[in-house]
Amino acid sequence: MIHARGVWAAALAARVASRRPWVKVLYDVRGDYVAEHAFHRAGRGDATGLRIRAGQWRIGRAEARACAAATRLLCVSEALRATLEARYPGAGVKAAVVPSGHDPRRFFLDPELRARTRASLGLADAFVLVYAGSMVPYQLPGSLARMGRIASELDPQAHLLILTQDPEVARGFLKRAGVPEGRATCLRVPHAEVPAYLSAADLGLLLRRRDPVNQAASPTKVAEYLASGVPVLLSPEIGDTSALVVKEGLGAVVDDPESPRALREALRDLLARGLPARGHVARVARQRFARDRFLPTYLDLYGQLSLAAQRGATAR
Repeated sequence: MIHARGVWAAALAARVASRRPWVKVLYDVRGDYVAEHAFHRAGRGDATGLRIRAGQWRIGRAEARACAAATRLLCVSEALRATLEARYPGAGVKAAVVPSGHDPRRFFLDPELRARTRASLGLADAFVLVYAGSMVPYQLPGSLARMGRIASELDPQAHLLILTQDPEVARGFLKRAGVPEGRATCLRVPHAEVPAYLSAADLGLLLRRRDPVNQAASPTKVAEYLASGVPVLLSPEIGDTSALVVKEGLGAVVDDPESPRALREALRDLLARGLPARGHVARVARQRFARDRFLPTYLDLYGQLSLAAQRGATAR
């Protein structure tokens, strides 16, 4: 049995399985690789062009081989499963969905940790917005910074907390967006300390453009925000996550994350309604994203592949 993570590993596993009928493949699909190729080349997953199409053809051929050879597939979202089924009929039927999740031993509701971290930051009474991640263009750092300015205009206690490996870059975006001095903090922190800083927040941010890459995605950071009891403000059509946030009342979706007006309206409306209860947010995250919840799924898939491998070996 081969658990192949990613298209190229799965294509190689498919070649092995084609010569050895007792070898069975679980293709672990982490995203829309065809769209990702266009995204990395041109900044959009739906971009076209001769060079882009040539790379997509190679990826599509490898993925078609992987989907055909795999006994089962894993997808990070229902949206990704639907994409694969449309592209390679029959692939979606073989797929199980396991979203990118959080470690429940590290990310959970902890009121004492929250209080200590807020006090250490000097933000005990603040309305804290948090973003954890890079400052690369697809994360819309300009929009994140504008949200910091908008939040400070709507709430005199608002403070934007950015956890990133590029704090100086983040400060540049904040300055250009006109975020008032003292209303934002940019930190580079060890991964082990991230849970404490997320616990300190009142609202998590994830702003991305509408794009085929994001439509198939399952961002781990959203699971970690929610598991910490932090509701989220995010873009539409981010995998299955945006719809879940609306359905379960876990925050709000901003229709156009690059529009200052849309950002202002989304935050203003969310504050007017009142933020979701932290306990509710953490409970839904525990049910929907905790990694240990999906252990039975993995065991079932491995069992299916093991039985199929035994039958293949017997038929030799």
